[in-house]
Amino acid sequence: MERIEWSKDLEVGIGLLDAQHMNMVKLINTLGEAVEKDQGKTVVNEVMEQLKLYTSYHFTSEERLLRIHNYPAYEEHLREHQEFSDEVEDFYLDLRTGVPGVSAALHDYLRQWFVVHIQDEDQRYAKFLRAKGEK
Repeated sequence: MERIEWSKDLEVGIGLLDAQHMNMVKLINTLGEAVEKDQGKTVVNEVMEQLKLYTSYHFTSEERLLRIHNYPAYEEHLREHQEFSDEVEDFYLDLRTGVPGVSAALHDYLRQWFVVHIQDEDQRYAKFLRAKGEK
């Protein structure tokens, strides 16, 4: 499975959020390794539980900063997070019910969405938050 390699392109320049993004990269890569090594449904489910919890924590942190600083595109960013969460929940249900191939499809979705979201949506708020003094 293709890994996400952390690079400057994924940094938003805000320490807390960059650290959280790095942790999410680790979890997504761990999921990919579990799928690649065919470690079984139990391991994949455990990693997914961790990823869901951590993603919720991260989204809450990010949304809090955006709300505090009155980010003009806050509602749009919130919708992006909700759509992602809904999609992951659908994948998770498929995973738990044993839909064939869902683990690999889930990993691909997570990897692609995460990179695109950071490089596009998160970079938009990053410039705004840095201008407000967030580091």
